[in-house]
Amino acid sequence: MSELIILRGSQEWSALYVNGKLAHVGDHYGTDEEAMRLAGIECESTDDFMRGGHTRADVAATLSEVEEYRSRRTLATRQAAKLRAQAADLITRAEQLETE
Repeated sequence: MSELIILRGSQEWSALYVNGKLAHVGDHYGTDEEAMRLAGIECESTDDFMRGGHTRADVAATLSEVEEYRSRRTLATRQAAKLRAQAADLITRAEQLETE
């Protein structure tokens, strides 16, 4: 495995060295992203690990729990869309009845 070292400046600049050689220079965020990419770390921007909550107790203990939450949320979202469509149809029918 490669040795990854980030030198973080006091301003916005950082440098990433791989096995002692400069591999990337840029802002802190970009340098961190490049280091994670080189290290094989997958970083996904999502709140799914919180499983709809807001406290430490809500955090999924495993990736399987995250996937279970995603599956439940996807199903619930589909069901909600179906119910909204049914509700819209009922409202249309009710409006038609009122105008007859």
